[in-house]
Amino acid sequence: MMRRLVGHVLDFIELFNQGLSLPSSPLHSFELQQPFDYPRDEEGVRTACILPERQNRDFEPVFLGDPLFQTLVSGVTLPCCGDWEPVYPVFINEAAYYSKGIAFWGCKQTAIQLPAIGGGAITHHQ
Repeated sequence: MMRRLVGHVLDFIELFNQGLSLPSSPLHSFELQQPFDYPRDEEGVRTACILPERQNRDFEPVFLGDPLFQTLVSGVTLPCCGDWEPVYPVFINEAAYYSKGIAFWGCKQTAIQLPAIGGGAITHHQ
């Protein structure tokens, strides 16, 4: 993957040096907001897990009320809950966060406008 990435960067530099211009465009990113815990009972015991359909689906939006958890005993589906929507979950069900009581981190999507850049020579300076 690294070789491919470096190859793409070198291709871009070559095209840029030949006069390629790029228009202004939005860049979408995700801003960490807060961790979400697993559902728990009154004694703090975890009562649900992430739905299998949600596993490995980081950055896919979840709206309030969308199915997200499944109870351990009865298999009942529980909805997502939070203070905003959509929530973009990341690090879903990651083992490193399990002991910290984090089912996933909730993100908000943000966008910034990248300025246009005009073609010109990219040179190496020593």
